[in-house]
Amino acid sequence: DQLGPDIDWVLVAGERRLVASRLAGLAVVPIVSGDRLVTDGTDVEAMIVENIQRETLDPLAEARAYRHLTNTGLSQRVIAKRVGRGQAHVSRRLSLLKLPDQALAAIKDGTLGIKDAETLGSNVATADIPTVWQMVLERRTWGRGLDVPGAIRVHQAKKDDEARRRKAEKAARRQAEDEGLAVIEDLDVPIWRIRVDADDAEQIDAARTNGTLAIAIDERGNSI
Repeated sequence: DQLGPDIDWVLVAGERRLVASRLAGLAVVPIVSGDRLVTDGTDVEAMIVENIQRETLDPLAEARAYRHLTNTGLSQRVIAKRVGRGQAHVSRRLSLLKLPDQALAAIKDGTLGIKDAETLGSNVATADIPTVWQMVLERRTWGRGLDVPGAIRVHQAKKDDEARRRKAEKAARRQAEDEGLAVIEDLDVPIWRIRVDADDAEQIDAARTNGTLAIAIDERGNSI
């Protein structure tokens, strides 16, 4: 339905081979023809596979081509085999499409290298990518450009610290529950003013007996 009434033949794939055949003086070339090539989606797949072979293909265009093929139901493994690439290459290219628009623009203008872009898309959880990208921009230094690996390391360190804090807090709350102690959630005085000397067993036992012993949880998740 996209072809005009004067069109008799449409070249789906093989343009470079056709051009080379003409340059070689060939008058006849073998072809595969049929309306099925334009009715069952084979034409789209063939054209994409053909174009992906171009060395000058833009990485984002390549990524979108792979996404189109995945949308037709092809696995990354099958796509890699058909285009003559490794599956890891296909996966890395597809990861570019997870990046925010600002990062994609940085790829196009050369500010963000393709290797760093793939590192960001492949090694960071999709939900965390906007946060890490913002960190990349904030950590940008004059003359050094965008430090994607450094931002990823800082982000991962923060996530590890938060995971340790949550684990410590969970243990502290479990301890309080086991001992029947209340947990002070909202402190209106600094924690250091209510800290009890852990070696003063008598003071702690007395507070436990009269019901005035409770715990608070500090910024590291530890009980006080």
